[in-house]
Amino acid sequence: MKSLNIVVTGGGTGGHVYPGLVVAQALKLHRVVYVGSKRGLEKKVTETYNIPFRAIISRPLVGQGILKKVIGLLFMGIGFLQSFWFFLWFRPRVVLGTGGYVSSPVLLAAVALRIPSLLLEQNVLPGRTTRLLSRFVSRVLVSFGESKRFLPRAEIRVTGNPVRQEIGGMSKEEGCKKLGLSSEIPVIGVMGASQGARAINQALLQALPRMRDKAWQIVHLTGQTHYAMVLEESKKSLSGAILRYLPLPFLEEMAFFYAASDLIVARAGATSMAEIMLAGKPSILIPYPHAADNHQEMNARWLEERGGSILLLETALSAGSLIQEVERLITNPAKRIEMGETAKKAAPPNPLQSILANIEDVVGVPV
Repeated sequence: MKSLNIVVTGGGTGGHVYPGLVVAQALKLHRVVYVGSKRGLEKKVTETYNIPFRAIISRPLVGQGILKKVIGLLFMGIGFLQSFWFFLWFRPRVVLGTGGYVSSPVLLAAVALRIPSLLLEQNVLPGRTTRLLSRFVSRVLVSFGESKRFLPRAEIRVTGNPVRQEIGGMSKEEGCKKLGLSSEIPVIGVMGASQGARAINQALLQALPRMRDKAWQIVHLTGQTHYAMVLEESKKSLSGAILRYLPLPFLEEMAFFYAASDLIVARAGATSMAEIMLAGKPSILIPYPHAADNHQEMNARWLEERGGSILLLETALSAGSLIQEVERLITNPAKRIEMGETAKKAAPPNPLQSILANIEDVVGVPV
């Protein structure tokens, strides 16, 4: 098999970066370069996984004032020229974008140079970058069949959202051992987005005094920014408690988190949902209400309608509502198993292999 030059781009948040990372790792026999912003999560993550990184200049346009939009357009133009000249030198056979503002100039440069290009859309409601570029790229790969109606002029394939393959591949006993928990006691996994979720953290902190006598274990991924505050506040509530509470700022090895957890409380970002479904876990999803076009609520409703999750809007989130929903599921193992199995069946099978097959199709040679 001949080695190919391939570009992966996308960034800003883990939801855009990690799907690209999964594909890049699967293409390690080829020469893969990740193009992104120095300001985004993508630079740090690619360094961790030893994936070559190329920085371009780009700034967001959505949700900005007029002056910042003008500056953003200027920076996008610079990013386009940087990508254009890089492509003339690197000569990629294909460019895969996973979303975020940084992917726009890169994909536009690929279109201008007639390089085969694919855009991976993870949400039910496609993001604005996807809606803008869908008519120009070679193909759009979506996670949900329902996304098709928002992209009437695009060539679409339903592939699912690729996540780290180790997720869903280990037992509860293995996950609990890694985290120092008992596999005999229910575990509730709580997480926000890659940076944490303030509303979820606050609701859980307010709920802890009322949970202190529960024979439960809680693994709480607080986000780096909120960790010190959460740690200090939780210590005040749980001295001498039966409840076992483990706050962590971040966990790179998320497979252990999902394996240990009997129930997940999380935002409804596309990558988190894809991981929850792959792991086959029941969940309480609390969409971030300020996400672009409220796409997280659409994601959560999609899974709730199929019976794989419970939707709890942030406007209804409180210590009481959180405890009520958690207790309703944690005390009903049969319901949790049913929801977990439903969630697992809801996801398209083998997303990574489907994406690689689409890359092969547009390139015309095996990858």
